[in-house]
Amino acid sequence: MSPRKKGIKHGAMIMLLSLVLVPLVVTISIALRIPPPLSIMVAILTLGGGFLRLMYAFLFESGVPVEMTLEPSVVSHAKILLGKKPIPNALPSSESIAVSNYVPPNDGNWRDTNDLEPQSVTDGTTKLFKQE
Repeated sequence: MSPRKKGIKHGAMIMLLSLVLVPLVVTISIALRIPPPLSIMVAILTLGGGFLRLMYAFLFESGVPVEMTLEPSVVSHAKILLGKKPIPNALPSSESIAVSNYVPPNDGNWRDTNDLEPQSVTDGTTKLFKQE
């Protein structure tokens, strides 16, 4: 089920909850002689909250099911790992990422841009004095 469908269901359930809560609160407030603003607040919160939840689901949540957003390899690897029982004090399996992938690059490669940066802001002005 997609997050959008879940949000729509949540919003609809909150709005339907108002059909039960508002008459209940009105009945209790009449029996206890409580002023009507309490029942009005309950109606606004349930109807307005449900509507806002619906709008959030329509505008911001994805319509794609959750499993479809993950790469298939990640999902299959997770299913394999979740099926195994962990061995206490054991090293990770050979399926883990190798350390050689995390070695920093060698010195003097294309990422070295120190020659492109000026030494200071006043270098250009100082060179003009030398020319005079």
